[in-house]
Amino acid sequence: MPAVYVSEYLQRPDCRVQRVYLPPYSPNLNLIERLWGFMKDRVLKDQYDATFTDFQPAIQHFFAHLQDYADDLLSLMTENFQILNSD
Repeated sequence: MPAVYVSEYLQRPDCRVQRVYLPPYSPNLNLIERLWGFMKDRVLKDQYDATFTDFQPAIQHFFAHLQDYADDLLSLMTENFQILNSD
């Protein structure tokens, strides 16, 4: 779908979508970046793995046991952003 159609749709009075402009690089607003950061803090922090073979099981264990981090992830993986206007 061309961008023109999207822009036209967003201008319709019945459109319930609000366009939000984000800075060009804003990993804190990207949920997957938050998950990667959390994983790095839990699995890789203060640990050195000499090979990929050593590194891989720790990562697999983390993702296989995400339920162990449920409370932390519930507060981290939210989309409750405060939008500040530049006006």
